[in-house]
Amino acid sequence: MEYSKFKYFLFLLNLFLNNKLFIALVTIVVVLGLLAFFIYDYRANGPVLNEHHSPNHRFRHSRKSIFETHSWVKSLFLIIPAFLLLSLFVFKNSLTNIDAPDVVVPNSKPELVATGIVNRINPRTHQAEIFVIKRGNTYPVIAEVDSRTVTPYDQVIYKYEGLHIDKKDFNRLHPNDVVEIKTNKLEFKYKNHAEFKDDKHLAEKVDLFNKSDVNGVVHKIPNPAKPD
Repeated sequence: MEYSKFKYFLFLLNLFLNNKLFIALVTIVVVLGLLAFFIYDYRANGPVLNEHHSPNHRFRHSRKSIFETHSWVKSLFLIIPAFLLLSLFVFKNSLTNIDAPDVVVPNSKPELVATGIVNRINPRTHQAEIFVIKRGNTYPVIAEVDSRTVTPYDQVIYKYEGLHIDKKDFNRLHPNDVVEIKTNKLEFKYKNHAEFKDDKHLAEKVDLFNKSDVNGVVHKIPNPAKPD
């Protein structure tokens, strides 16, 4: 999938509309615009603050010609704040789903990364210790029903971190059961992301993320040594 220049423009526009300085500027302009409108309206005798019953009604009404002559000033006092409010609330909401050019997504096809043997199970904590067998090495990892999902933005990423097991599969586990671990590797959603935002640090984190086989899912498989 390719990332377009127009989409990048919308992405930058979304960043601008969500900027705290822009929001503060909109607030100030709206307050000053409304204040200026009511001051000008009062001095020009309406239409909002028209004092028909004032003793000086004739004098005030005669000054209304200033307001009518400079009607474009009145319009600016209302149009500019209205446009900024529209930009802040309507345009911003319509741009919330615009992706960044370097967004990463999990691959739709799970990849088998290891097999292992269940060593022990803790029903109280919903955890299972598994001896992972990979490239002739065996070492323990912990699979959990409600494990924390690891992201490439985490400061530290450990091997097989975030190992998850479904509660139904957990209830079926026994010591010495054979399991397999599958993960969905991360990849950049847009192939040409480097043309817009070349984040080498993120690319390195994604590479480390994939090599660490994190966020794996444990599935029980038939044990060839004994019937299931």
